[in-house]
Parts: sequence; structure tokens; C-alpha cells
Amino acid sequence: MKSFIFILLSALFLGSAAYLGNMFLLRGEDGGSAVSAAAPAPKILALRLTTDAGAGDMLSKGMVEWRPLAEAGDPRHFLTDAMTALDKLEGAVLTRAVGKGQYLEATHILRPGEPGYFKALLGEGMRARPVEIGNLDKFAALRPGDRVDLTLTYRVPSQAPKAGETAVRTLLENARVIEVQGTGGPGDTGVKPARRSLVLALLPADVERVSLAEAIGDLSIALAGSGPEAKSGSSIQPVAFSASDLFPDLKPLPVPVVDDGARAVRIMRGGEITVQTLNDGRD
Repeated sequence: MKSFIFILLSALFLGSAAYLGNMFLLRGEDGGSAVSAAAPAPKILALRLTTDAGAGDMLSKGMVEWRPLAEAGDPRHFLTDAMTALDKLEGAVLTRAVGKGQYLEATHILRPGEPGYFKALLGEGMRARPVEIGNLDKFAALRPGDRVDLTLTYRVPSQAPKAGETAVRTLLENARVIEVQGTGGPGDTGVKPARRSLVLALLPADVERVSLAEAIGDLSIALAGSGPEAKSGSSIQPVAFSASDLFPDLKPLPVPVVDDGARAVRIMRGGEITVQTLNDGRD
């Protein structure tokens, strides 16, 4: 009887152990499958425009955002976080119009130094013209894509009504900077600062205007806000301010004309012409 009871208890113990072991193994396999099924696929982030942009526009951080790439998109064609960083896109220019919400492709942009970069910045119908600027050292942070107003300062010639005065005239408004040239450091003598020049995107007529202005006086710039294109000099109100216009106290006094009574008389004798000065007797 005791042997029977011992055998029965042993069978119950072994059966329970086998049941618990199978349950543990099955739960482990089911749990692993659940974990594998729940693991999300890695997301691929790509740059997407947050606003409409046209050909020739320069990218800025406010124009783009990182968004998960659509399932249908091939990541090899787009600017993903794995292949680029926003800092590396500084100064990049669009080669075509791209709409809001569209993902950027590698063929949509050109970076500084790449072939065709300056041509993409120019825009249709514009010309690249280097211009020597007298106050460029005041704009150390100036970069391609910025916009400037171009001003001419000159001395009024002697035959003009305001002869000898200093005059200022705005030649161009909102001209786009294509390239900044020169170092702006000390000159060869180490005393006078070296002048630098800008390459500006100009209309063909304004290229001639700037060439003439360089022969008349000195050119300087003022930083302008962003805009679609440069305002041609021909469309700017033709007003030149002289020193006496802004500061009437500087207007020179008229030079008195003294009449000494002398008169020049031409005398013709045969084929000879002589000039004699006659005095009316006033001393």
C-alpha cells in the first residue's frame, strides 16, 4: 500500500513539473514573438520644405524640417539625416522651384564651390559684375544671397550749378550678392586697409550704369531686406542729394564778379587778326 502511494505521489509530482515546464517554454516563445512583432521599423528622416521656394532661393533653417520619409520614397534620392546635416547646407541654393511639403532631393540644390553654383544664384537675365566697395569692411558677416543698396558718392564738377559740393545718389536697391571677394585686411603698406569688392547680380543696363559710376566717384553699400529681385537704377527716382541740400549752412556764398571796365577788341587788318584790351577809363 505504501509503495502504491509513493508511486502515485511521484507520478503527480513529475506530471506537474512537466506541465509547468511546458507552460514556461510556450510563454517564452509567445513572448519573444510578441516582442519581435511590436518592434517598430527604424524611421528614415528626410528634409522637407515648410514653404514654397523658387529657383535661385537660398536654403535656411526656417525653410526646412526633418520628417519621416514616406514608404514609397527611395531614401537614396532624398536628403536624409544619415547623409547630411543642416549645417552642411549653409549657403545652398535651389536649382528649381520646390513646393511646400515636398521632400528635397540631392539634385534640387547646389552647395558653395560646386560647379554651377554662381549661375544658379544669378537668376534668368541677370549679369554678374564685380564692384569695388569702399565700406565693405563694415560688413564682415556679408554672405552670398544677401541683398544690398548701392550708393555713389562724388564731387560735383566745376561746370555744374553746385560745383565743388559732395553729392550722394542711390544707384541700385536690393541688389543680390553673388560673391564676396578680397580679404579686407591691411594693404601692402600695412597702414591703409585693402578695399574689397562684391560680385552683384545686375540687369544688363545696370552693368553700364555701375561702370560709369565707378569713373565718377566712390561706391558704398547698405544692407537691404530680402526681396524678389534688384530694383533697377532706371526705376529709382533720380534724386541726388548734395551737401547743401542736407545742410543748408554749408551752401557756399556766390563769388562776386568784379567789372574792371576792360574790354577785349578784335582788330582785323587784311588777313591778320589781333586782340587788344581797351579800358573805359575807370581805375
